[in-house]
Amino acid sequence: MDNLPPARFRFAGLRRWAALLLVLGGAGILAAAWHWHRSRSPAVVENPDPRSTFATPYRNVRPEVRYVGDAECVRCHRPIAESYARHPMGRSLAPLAEAAPVERYDRAAGNPFEAFGLLHGIEQRGPRTFHYEARLRGEGQPVARAEAEIQFVLGSGTRGRAYLIENENRLFQSSASWYVTAQKWALPPGYEDSDRHFDRPITPECLACHANRADAVPHAVNTFRKPIFDGYAIGCERCHGPGELHVRTADKLDIVDPKKLAPALRDSVCEQCHLSGVGRILRHGRGLDDFRPGLPLHLFWAVFVKKDRAGGRKLLSHAEAMRESKCYQRSAGKLGCISCHDPHRLPAPSERVAYYRSRCLACHGENGCSHALAERQTKQDSCTACHMQSVNPTDVAHVTIADHSIPRTPDAAGDLPDLASSARDHVPVVPFHRALFRPDDQDVSRELGIVLSDLCRLELNREYARLALPLLDGAIEADPSDVRAFEARACALWIDARYPEALATFDRALAVSPEEETTLLNAGTLASSLGQFDRALTYWQQVVALNPWPAGYHYEMARVRAGRGEWDEAVRECDAAVRRNVAHLDARRLLIDCLLRAGDRARAEKEVDVLLGFDPPDAEALRGRIGGRQRQ
Repeated sequence: MDNLPPARFRFAGLRRWAALLLVLGGAGILAAAWHWHRSRSPAVVENPDPRSTFATPYRNVRPEVRYVGDAECVRCHRPIAESYARHPMGRSLAPLAEAAPVERYDRAAGNPFEAFGLLHGIEQRGPRTFHYEARLRGEGQPVARAEAEIQFVLGSGTRGRAYLIENENRLFQSSASWYVTAQKWALPPGYEDSDRHFDRPITPECLACHANRADAVPHAVNTFRKPIFDGYAIGCERCHGPGELHVRTADKLDIVDPKKLAPALRDSVCEQCHLSGVGRILRHGRGLDDFRPGLPLHLFWAVFVKKDRAGGRKLLSHAEAMRESKCYQRSAGKLGCISCHDPHRLPAPSERVAYYRSRCLACHGENGCSHALAERQTKQDSCTACHMQSVNPTDVAHVTIADHSIPRTPDAAGDLPDLASSARDHVPVVPFHRALFRPDDQDVSRELGIVLSDLCRLELNREYARLALPLLDGAIEADPSDVRAFEARACALWIDARYPEALATFDRALAVSPEEETTLLNAGTLASSLGQFDRALTYWQQVVALNPWPAGYHYEMARVRAGRGEWDEAVRECDAAVRRNVAHLDARRLLIDCLLRAGDRARAEKEVDVLLGFDPPDAEALRGRIGGRQRQ
């Protein structure tokens, strides 16, 4: 894009540990959204809480009903609870000391492994485990090293595990993950293009699907109150709803039974974690933990999917893929996730073929497989071996996922129903639950504007920014306190090269919510890129005060200090950046420059020697700057 400043973007909640799950979709809604936002009153629109207003016989969906924890469920449902504890969902998160070991630590398992010029390793020191990154010279001499202690294990260990670091109530992901099938250590998903080191924030949105509940600090990217977790692994109440009433009354209408729900409500229970799309936007007025089983997911989250599959078939989240299948489309809503999966029990490996075959034959018993038994037995007479083949998508290395689109023949692809050609083909996304939205649901335009803004940042697409702006203008007109809409509008203006207006819009958002970490860091990055260092300093001082751990924050602060000629302060910020990320070569270059300008030539020479240990492409220029000093 022309006229775009060379700034880096950071976005909370857009990329999760599980892959970037891209999907398919249908007809555009831009014209209707435009009509909606034009017809809205500038007054704040009432947005009643579905937990209080949705018609349902289940009483535990109401917001005042409290969660009680799995221990209460075990009192009456011990056999189910014990079985569920062995299910992957029942092992989704654990403190390191309580996680059943599945890893190996020998060299044959890739400990240590090399990536992006660094050696990544795992060390066990008594009961404690540390992950480290190191840069070595050719003779094995250390150039630089950083390490972090692991506190939590994320993932059941069925396919893999990620590892979490806690720094003063802030959670980050380690740069090493364990892959079960490959039996090796490697970088986590999402690190393929660049190593995030120990700097990748674990957001509340991420934990919403990997932990039971986490007490997030409002407005922060990855800060939580102590104790961080209310239960570690996904608990009973995630699918059945809060249990306070049921433990007191034992009444069946005081706890949700998913298999007795109408199809859309039944599917919503699973979709709260197994539906990703290209954009998942919290709906206006809703909170991250507001959804209750027994209620429609689309009243809490607007999930958008892509209309086409340009660029090839990507990994779909399970709910999206199932919606493509002919089995789902022809079942009139009868087929759902729990038609095939028992959420309380995972069949043993020796049982799986027969177990899933019995689920298929429940519908296809009268018209069985067209292949001869002898041919089927070459694949253990397994339905899933042909119709749900494991795919190894480019989105996630070292992992295979069963194809939930259930093609009749291998490699065949299904299509979502009702995909009429749109008169607005340039709108790239549509709501996944588009058939369920009411015609008077005016907030759909807001959510479409936000997801278009997110996409325009990810793809640096000015057309998407221009589509987003009128929708976001309407959302702000309707609710001048809508911080999320302000943030999205500012980013769209940024991509459209309307920089002063973008900064002004960031400031309007901060006037409503002064400690919004994402808004502050985006505003600081834009102001720095425009050379407005005095203005940028105000933003970055607030960002670092809110969250002093990310290396990138300190590097950006160093750039601002250097732009203001504050060399000693810039050196301190560079030092903080390279302590947290030993391979932050831009911070090391800036450090050398600031040391020279501050008159500390002796230390600058030492830092050049360290930087040369990373074999940078500008090695000769570095030697020249320091007077031709050669690396020993």
